[in-house]
Amino acid sequence: MPIIELPTLLRPFANQQARLTVEGQTVIEIVSKLIASYPELQKYLVTEQGNLNSFINIYLNSKDIRFLNQESTTVNHEDTLLIVPAVAGG
Repeated sequence: MPIIELPTLLRPFANQQARLTVEGQTVIEIVSKLIASYPELQKYLVTEQGNLNSFINIYLNSKDIRFLNQESTTVNHEDTLLIVPAVAGG
């Protein structure tokens, strides 16, 4: 199963887990199943319309999915998804 890596910022909404496995064939399918298991992640990961939030960056094996097929990017069993929320400050 693909491995999902969560940053420290999102771990409180997933029982403090840094790495999870979620079955799915596309990024959006995996994110949807992740949210089904951990509903508190929803407001951070997707919009009300079900699309990925623009401030969330997702990397498939170190490649930004924005430069692949975005939410429709195919994910294989041995892949790793890293979810990174953009953080601003000054």
